[in-house]
Amino acid sequence: MRDWTRVKTGPNSPAAPELWEKETEESLSNNVEGNFHLYSGGSSKLPRSNGEEHRFARQTELTDEDSGIISGRASIQAITKVDVGVNSQLIGARGQALQLYFEVTNYRQTPITYFFRVTDELAFLRTLNPGQVTLSPGQSVIVTVALIVAPTAEIGSRDKVTFSTTGVDTVSQSAWVTVSDSAGLADTTRPSLWYTYSSRCEGRSTPATCTGAFWTLEVMARDYETGLMRISSSPAGLLYKTPFTAGTRDEVRASYTASCCQPRVTVTAYDVSRNVRSLNLDVTDIWLNDAGIAAVVLGILLFIALIILLVLLIRYCIRKRRQSKELPIYRGGESLGTRRTK
Repeated sequence: MRDWTRVKTGPNSPAAPELWEKETEESLSNNVEGNFHLYSGGSSKLPRSNGEEHRFARQTELTDEDSGIISGRASIQAITKVDVGVNSQLIGARGQALQLYFEVTNYRQTPITYFFRVTDELAFLRTLNPGQVTLSPGQSVIVTVALIVAPTAEIGSRDKVTFSTTGVDTVSQSAWVTVSDSAGLADTTRPSLWYTYSSRCEGRSTPATCTGAFWTLEVMARDYETGLMRISSSPAGLLYKTPFTAGTRDEVRASYTASCCQPRVTVTAYDVSRNVRSLNLDVTDIWLNDAGIAAVVLGILLFIALIILLVLLIRYCIRKRRQSKELPIYRGGESLGTRRTK
């Protein structure tokens, strides 16, 4: 496995703290971007991460005035979010140069300095740029990872690239890079995307009552062909419920929470071949869960049955009336034989 990290060096650099790893590998690139050097072999001047890599701060509810980060978002998690950019190249032929883009966003309320690190399994990695950055609240940066598919790589093999950020906490995002033939992988099918509401704004959807009320959307997406790349929302704020590897063919779940004063959101799913599916949702629209849909279907079936029963009853009454008109009429006091001789 190849492991690259950019670290800041220089004649006036402070000594590394005790928790920082020692530099044990030779520099692959001298003086990259001024004071940055590129190291390989899994060593860096990054703090060791004790515990799991995906440590998320507890969810906090913020009003629009309190957050000042994302317009219209009333409830966010104070975390660092990492997404694979939609222009990332996750499919390549032997010898082809590829670029992956990782979007890092600071959702905290204070500036954070991040150090970036990337590893892979098949030694396709070449460069990482930038190696560190300081992000203000709500600010994002795109980190570029360059790869070259090995000329001897087996067609169909997959290289797992893992990108990590280290700041206040450590957050990672992985992606599968698939080796294909020169024709690439054909995929014109859009990913599947569906949703359900965990909570809504019943009775709190008007401007006079929406303050302090929130709604939550659960989103599920999947792509059976080249795999799912990412799910995003507009306004921003959609969060993955569990970490996943971009390019996976498994189901990916995410959630979105907003104020009832901001009832609309657009959710978009991207697959590796850049096919897109979007949903424009409004929490104030009439929405039925499974039980509601079943009740509506049952009501329609009962209505149809009632119409059929009514038609049969009308036909029965008409037939009964016709039969009553065709009965012979007898006059009182005369026998049937007497009437025939007249």
